[in-house]
Amino acid sequence: MKPGPLDLIEELDAPEVIYSNSGIQVARATGVKGSLYEVTPSNRATAAELADGFAHIPPNAVVRDAFSDEGEVCINFWDAA
Repeated sequence: MKPGPLDLIEELDAPEVIYSNSGIQVARATGVKGSLYEVTPSNRATAAELADGFAHIPPNAVVRDAFSDEGEVCINFWDAA
């Protein structure tokens, strides 16, 4: 199963923050083929803050990729339409 189209970025609307607290930020970019959820946790996040943020991602979304850039972690989830 592909976790999203290869030309995903070109097909998505601009991302919007759908949830944020002191420990995590969740942004969503939507398109015709589905939605991309970008999760950026803080390095001082509590388990409760992370759970609150992850609750805003559909349960059937799959991990598309994850990376760390200069200490910032980003996890992307794909939810097909």
